[in-house]
Amino acid sequence: MKTFLIISFLSLNVLFSQSLPELKLNDETSSRSYSELKQLKKRQTVTKYAGIGYSLVFFMDENLRDAYPLLDTRSGNFLTNINLFFGISVAKALTVEFEPSLMFVSSSRLITFTLRKPVNINGTDYTYSNTGNLNMVAIPIAINLRFFPFFKNSKSFSRLFFLGTGGGAIWIREEYDNYYSTAPGLFFNSPVRIESTSQWAPIIRAAIGFTGTGGAFGFGGEVRFNYVPLKQTDEPFATRFGKAFNSIDLCIRAYFGL
Repeated sequence: MKTFLIISFLSLNVLFSQSLPELKLNDETSSRSYSELKQLKKRQTVTKYAGIGYSLVFFMDENLRDAYPLLDTRSGNFLTNINLFFGISVAKALTVEFEPSLMFVSSSRLITFTLRKPVNINGTDYTYSNTGNLNMVAIPIAINLRFFPFFKNSKSFSRLFFLGTGGGAIWIREEYDNYYSTAPGLFFNSPVRIESTSQWAPIIRAAIGFTGTGGAFGFGGEVRFNYVPLKQTDEPFATRFGKAFNSIDLCIRAYFGL
């Protein structure tokens, strides 16, 4: 009986020792599969963020620059441009943003337009229009791409530097108190009309700047150029006399992770 038990014990020991390599292989395979799954999940993870910005807008067209300066020193009115943005990192070096904005200003600047076509009011042809009150609102909607060429420099500030481009559309509306005259300048007896105009136009933009470190909250800044061609007509408005709504914007942005 003892001999049988000893033989049985030795047989089980041999079988158990032979199964160990297979068990170890299964553990290694399971560990490797989990590691690959973790890496795949990490590669598929993206970063979402949102934020708000404020832009200083410098128009390049003389008609628009005269009508809408950055600061109207006479009335103290600012040209305001507020930006909202929602972005997603599709790769370590590339982000895509959706950016709607609101631009508006109200001013009492006197701007005189020499009409391309005289306006007849009560039998009199008037060749000049003089603004009494100017109101402008614009809503740009754009998709922006940002590329970070130095993203591999993880310990350098240069990793935050980006080059950007984008495009979209903008809706622009102006409303003026137009005083018509036969000579340049505002006259007491000038007939006045409250008139408005609006139009849609495409936007193409390029940008350069820096962003935050990618934490839960951060700040950034950029300089952008906007190309916006306009439709010209005989109407006495800055956006109808101007050839383009082009501008150079200085933007300050605050963002938070989602």
